[in-house]
Amino acid sequence: MNGGRTFFRWTLTAALAAMMVMAMAAPGAAQHRARLAKDVADELAAPSRASMQVIVQSVARAQELAARHGLRLKKQLDGGVVLEGTTGQIEALASDPDVTQISGDNKVTASRDKSATVEASLLAQTVGAPEVWSGFGGVEGVDGRNIVVAMIDSGVAPHKGLRGGRLVGSVDFTGTGTGDQFGHGTHLANLIAGKDLRPDATGQTYGGVAPGAQVISLKVLGADGTGDTSDVIAALEWAVAHRREYSIRIVTLALGHPVFESYKTDPLCKAVQKAIDAGMVVVASAGNFGKIKIDGRDVTVFGGISSPGNLPAAITVGALTTRNSLRSKDWAVATYSSRGPTQFDNVMKPDLVAPGNKIMSANAVGSTMDVESRIDGSATYAESGEGAQYLTMNGASVSTAVVAGAAALMLDANPSLHPEHVKLALQLSATFIPDGYMSVGSGALNAAGAVWMAANGPSPNVPALSLGGEQLVGAGIVYWGGEGNELSRIIWGDRIIWGDRIIWGDRIIWGDRIIWGDRIIWGDRIIWGDRIIWGE
Repeated sequence: MNGGRTFFRWTLTAALAAMMVMAMAAPGAAQHRARLAKDVADELAAPSRASMQVIVQSVARAQELAARHGLRLKKQLDGGVVLEGTTGQIEALASDPDVTQISGDNKVTASRDKSATVEASLLAQTVGAPEVWSGFGGVEGVDGRNIVVAMIDSGVAPHKGLRGGRLVGSVDFTGTGTGDQFGHGTHLANLIAGKDLRPDATGQTYGGVAPGAQVISLKVLGADGTGDTSDVIAALEWAVAHRREYSIRIVTLALGHPVFESYKTDPLCKAVQKAIDAGMVVVASAGNFGKIKIDGRDVTVFGGISSPGNLPAAITVGALTTRNSLRSKDWAVATYSSRGPTQFDNVMKPDLVAPGNKIMSANAVGSTMDVESRIDGSATYAESGEGAQYLTMNGASVSTAVVAGAAALMLDANPSLHPEHVKLALQLSATFIPDGYMSVGSGALNAAGAVWMAANGPSPNVPALSLGGEQLVGAGIVYWGGEGNELSRIIWGDRIIWGDRIIWGDRIIWGDRIIWGDRIIWGDRIIWGDRIIWGE
């Protein structure tokens, strides 16, 4: 018996000792490790730079944290801090118990494509803007008057189309002044709110979709068309803080970077969500990553939506090529336009497409875009000579500005709309394009239908827009993904709340989708394409 008890005590002691040894031998099992965005994790695994810049979210005592790890404190943001250091220092930072999330302060780029084409779209006519200006379907004519758009881009240069108080302010986040050395922002500002000074014999117009709107320029891109994510976040925070002072209703982000983490942890997406929660409509570019070259030929790819366009609540816009035609049967998604789904979260994007191929607008004379275009012939000029005031540009960034202009018209028609209302009306009124939901979302922008719906609420009885001999009506299909579905904010039971009214028609509300009509699957296309490329 005593031998048995001795054996039991020895066995128990040995087992406890073994457990203690195992716990001591595996300290990493309990060691803290911050969540790392994919780009940060990749860099730490195989360092390629002497130093790197990161965004640490929701951190207290930032200066103390930086000093503890020998890091340089670069910027202080409302939602975090930007730190710079070696990969070794960042590795140590990731183990700090005060740090929960580390993201890269990535370079954002303007969503401009330099593909050479011969198209020069009839922009205003294509989206039905003239009908909105004069009055459509019983809705009084509107031009975006008193609606201010905060344009986070490369700045705005002086231009004749933007005179008359259209530019109400300029703030520089780059340290290079408030001008537009790149040329991108000037082009887009005119597309949003420029006064049309040059209608020509073909009916082409070079002004904006909402010529009565105003723009405030928040400059985050330099002369090379790139900038830091942290500057974009700072600009978004500025827009939120000053939204009442400047009556800002819309923010445009015709820029982005590849998706390296879920929108739930991406600091740029979180800053955009804060702007939307503050009541501002945010229109973001889908990006220009819709194709790659394989063996010398262009191959369509899916999954190329850029950040912050991967945020469900943002209005994410892809580029449409109209082939210089007013007939929707001639339209198609631009080959370079990014397609969904989004990386990590599989959100169905874009939300819609708008004209973005060879669109004529303001030229910032002497800018990088102007000089490059003269050298490589990637743009067409409306006037000859070194002082040409108008040139063409391609890209989802162009489409972003066009939709921002349409949103300004909608808010002019009904100032009580919330961001969710604007997004819903844009999608429900969009014109059907048979390229698949992951390529075009709900379809092509129909500003006339969207403004009618802004004033009257969702209805399958939107007046048809007569264009190119066709009668265009809304496609009537919407998908809103993501947690905390924004659509739930404007749906009460099976009724849609619109401004101060409750609208209940013959719509079917099913989960996070809105379907009307008899179209659920578009054409005979399979929504999942032939190739998804994620990463860089």
